Amino acid sequence: MSSKMLNNYSDKIFNSLADMMFVIKPNGIIEKANYAVSKSLGCPVSNLEGKSFYDFLNSNRDEFKENFLYRFEYKDEIKNFESFLIGLQGQNIPVLLTGSVFRDSKNKPHYITFLAKDITDIKKDQDNLKKSELLFKSIVETMMEGVLILNSIDKIVYVNKRFEQQTGYVKENIIGKNIDELFYENIRETAKRKKIQKCR
Repeated sequence: MSSKMLNNYSDKIFNSLADMMFVIKPNGIIEKANYAVSKSLGCPVSNLEGKSFYDFLNSNRDEFKENFLYRFEYKDEIKNFESFLIGLQGQNIPVLLTGSVFRDSKNKPHYITFLAKDITDIKKDQDNLKKSELLFKSIVETMMEGVLILNSIDKIVYVNKRFEQQTGYVKENIIGKNIDELFYENIRETAKRKKIQKCR
């Protein structure tokens, strides 16, 4: 197979990736970007090539730039670096970056590939979950009834203030305990108190 055919196959694979991929030089200049980058950022690939990768980072930019060469000087891969990419319209796209370094004959970084996974939906789910948790707590913490919640293996994961007031248990002491263990302690303490009363 000729080198031209290999390059064609490589380009097809590169551009068929669902996630964004950048090929950049050690100084941060974008050498190549796939179609997913163009689609997500809203600009042609030709407008990206030759520009600094740092210009498209909207958070952790200084940290990323400062540690960029240093990290790849000693590591072949950086995983799950969370940041935001800036789109053509100024929109922030939350991404999870994974970088791999390709070295030259002197073992110096020759170029770096970055896979950028769009985590917009994950971030939305996380935000919705936080809102749901806040709403849930605002409701149960104002209830007159004690509330105790167990997980699928009967471990206590939540109690409200009213439960603490009604039972005398402190939240920090019972979260993570099995419900049977809690009841056993309660029975044991009750029996102990009765025994003391009989001795009197």
